[in-house]
Amino acid sequence: MRPDSIQSKLSALIFALTVVIVAVFTIFLPRVQRAAALQELVDKTRSYGDLVAREVEPAVAFDDRETARETFDALAQDHAVRGIVLFGAGGRQLHVFGEPTSLVPPRVTNAASLETTAAMIRYTAPVVSREGPRGLLVLELSTERLELECARIRRLSLLIGVADLLFGFAGAWLIGRSLARRIRVLAEATKAVAKGELDVVVTVDPSADEAGQLSRSFAAMLRNIQELVAHIAESAATEKQRLDLLVEQRTSELAARNRQMRLVLDNVGQGFLTLDRHGVVGAERSNIVDRWFGEPAAGVSFGAYIAPSDPTAAEWFAIGWEALLDDVLPLEVVLDQLPKTLQSNQRCYRLEYQPIFARGEVDSVLIIISDVTSEVERARIEEMQRDRLHTFQRLVEDRQGFSDFFEESSALVTKIVGFVDGDLVDLKRAIHTLKGNSGLFGLGSVSRACNDIETTMAETEEAPSRSETLDLVQRWQPIAEMVAMVTEPLRDRAEVDRAELSSLAAAITQGEGRSRLAARVRALTLEPVERRLRRLGDHARDVAARLGKPDVQIIQRCDATRVDGQIWGPFWGALVHVVRNAADHGIESPEEREALGKSSRGSITLGAEMTTGGFVIEVRDDGRGIGWDSVAARAAEVGCSAANPRELQDALFHDGLSTRREVSEVSGRGIGLGAVRAACEALGGSVHIHSDGASTGTSVKFQFPPAALAPASVSITSIAS
Repeated sequence: MRPDSIQSKLSALIFALTVVIVAVFTIFLPRVQRAAALQELVDKTRSYGDLVAREVEPAVAFDDRETARETFDALAQDHAVRGIVLFGAGGRQLHVFGEPTSLVPPRVTNAASLETTAAMIRYTAPVVSREGPRGLLVLELSTERLELECARIRRLSLLIGVADLLFGFAGAWLIGRSLARRIRVLAEATKAVAKGELDVVVTVDPSADEAGQLSRSFAAMLRNIQELVAHIAESAATEKQRLDLLVEQRTSELAARNRQMRLVLDNVGQGFLTLDRHGVVGAERSNIVDRWFGEPAAGVSFGAYIAPSDPTAAEWFAIGWEALLDDVLPLEVVLDQLPKTLQSNQRCYRLEYQPIFARGEVDSVLIIISDVTSEVERARIEEMQRDRLHTFQRLVEDRQGFSDFFEESSALVTKIVGFVDGDLVDLKRAIHTLKGNSGLFGLGSVSRACNDIETTMAETEEAPSRSETLDLVQRWQPIAEMVAMVTEPLRDRAEVDRAELSSLAAAITQGEGRSRLAARVRALTLEPVERRLRRLGDHARDVAARLGKPDVQIIQRCDATRVDGQIWGPFWGALVHVVRNAADHGIESPEEREALGKSSRGSITLGAEMTTGGFVIEVRDDGRGIGWDSVAARAAEVGCSAANPRELQDALFHDGLSTRREVSEVSGRGIGLGAVRAACEALGGSVHIHSDGASTGTSVKFQFPPAALAPASVSITSIAS
């Protein structure tokens, strides 16, 4: 018999109830009976005591022992009386009966008292005679017979209880066994049905109790189930035949549609393939994908599939796909981080991603690949044509200035393309300067190529690749051809403004000395500083407008100083970085300026003048000033010392240090200031920066000794004076 069977549980329940009942009879009832008998004995003691106290009043009054004896002998018939003591006046003992526990007279009181112990019940009553004397009666009844009777009752109750337990256990076992046997039959039949054995035979219990009713109901239910299953099997066979025909028909239709879809996919100019959640390329894809990139191996990821063609895109894809699996960023952001283009076999492809959802989650991703080589090439050609147009316009507007820019930039292109093994910092400065000057003259394709090279170098810390330098040359070559075509016939000619020519004619008319006239004529072959500053001002205005600061005021203060363009060309080319920083870092947005109580229109001042100490060029803005705390923090990050104001200013010129956290085509790489200081020092000059960082602006001064201007640089103003 298992402990968890119905027989065991029912037997245990009945036995437990029997134990409770027996416990009540053997424990509770004897106690109740003893308490009742004890109370009866107490009442009898009190009655005996009151009766005897009245009967012995004369004995106490007349000190009559005989009267007391006769009264006590009447109680001697009751075997429960253990002893009686009568005390007269003054505590004198008049008579004693039996074996009282104490013969010492208690204290006389006016009220009777009752004391119960384990062996007896003592009743003490005062005896007051009419004649006046007072006595005391002590009556003791033994509880021995009561205890003996209670013990006998307990033994009898225990015996009856044990017998009841035995009979109860036997009855419980028999009842449980009978009920368990009947239910076991149903349980075995139920197990068989649960296993699918519907042909099981159930023995019906003929009894009229609940077990019999359950047995008959189960048998009826089983018959209904058997009939229902038979009906379902017949219906299923019929439905299977119908579904087989339908599946065959639909399969044929689907195969036809798949053939049509395959024809469509294989004859469009785009490639389609799917990736599962792990980035593995699916088996279904367009044939053109295999023609473009080769047939993928089974189970290969998309990153590994495109890695031989474009390792950079493959690495970018692996990082972006990991973000997709992490499911932290929004799906739109993750998909936007995946590579948009792919290079393979000198062709350019555009990648588009379409998520496919299942149960509310991304189950797979459809990649649409388009060959955009012709579009990219067309955009490249259009951009280069715009550069040629800008070149022609600049040559018409300022032939000498653009020619000087071209010669300086051609030297930079030669330096970049011919770089083999040298100082990468110097190479970065050359690329950054070429980018800034190209943007200054509107050569967007060259500026963008330099920006792409800078981005790659920042990631790899290596020199540009052969393909990158070749692309730069291809963008520069049409500009060189245009410049050669326009300037070659005019190479030995000098441009002279009418005002300068009129000034020279006036000097000749006035009879100015030959040496001064010769100096004037030599000065006409040099480049006016004012022209350079004007170009820089135009560039500052354009940069500010692109950055959402359209009303920046350009203030130019310059004398008539001229310098040798070939000597000063590298400095002018690097100075563009300071002007761009003033427009980007310095001047605040109109909203920010108004919030600070400034005019919404910022200003940039470009100045140049001859002083007693030499030649000074200044770039000043009224913007936010330099955040020296940010400079110190960035200096600590790149390992540059900034312990005092001098070192803090030097940190500004450290290559790679920029307070901008994001890199743009305008600024953020931390190379420009280092390049301009190197160009300034190459001319023997020095750089001085002033900014208190309190939104009062920044001043950058370049001071050159007189030796930097001699012998070719002269000032028309000084000659005229």
